[in-house]
Amino acid sequence: MPESYGVVKYIYTGFIHQSALLNLGAHLWTYLRANPVGAVSPGIGVIFDDHNGVVPDLVYTSKSRLRDVLTGGRLMGPPEIAIEILSPGSSNLKRDRLIKMNLYAARGVDEYWILDPESRSAEIHRGSASGQLDIRENLRGDDRLTSPLLPGFELRTAEIFEQPV
Repeated sequence: MPESYGVVKYIYTGFIHQSALLNLGAHLWTYLRANPVGAVSPGIGVIFDDHNGVVPDLVYTSKSRLRDVLTGGRLMGPPEIAIEILSPGSSNLKRDRLIKMNLYAARGVDEYWILDPESRSAEIHRGSASGQLDIRENLRGDDRLTSPLLPGFELRTAEIFEQPV
């Protein structure tokens, strides 16, 4: 395999990552325009304390929580939904699937969505009585992404990963 293949694969993966971010963000934004219950933001800093901060790909925060946690352009507390789009590499996977999930669970994020561009799937993790974020759904293709936090929101999983070309 040519050495440049790794660069091409990385660029293509980045393109798919950003396209999925744009697709999901646009659908959430459209939903929230019609149902003004909160806000969605890409790449906003979430600061839990002096030693724990992250920058999820997307977050959803309700109007009521936003009033409590938005300070100086950053969230100084948990959003209701944190969304990560997986990037290739074992360190990225460990960070998103283990480190961030544990942090989000400990800090009160209600839902954690993990989007996998490679498998074109969406894992939906929701808070449980044990204080963990447990996987509730693994969606693909025509499966519908919904959330009790976003009444009436529905999106085919395949639409997250669609390309216009």
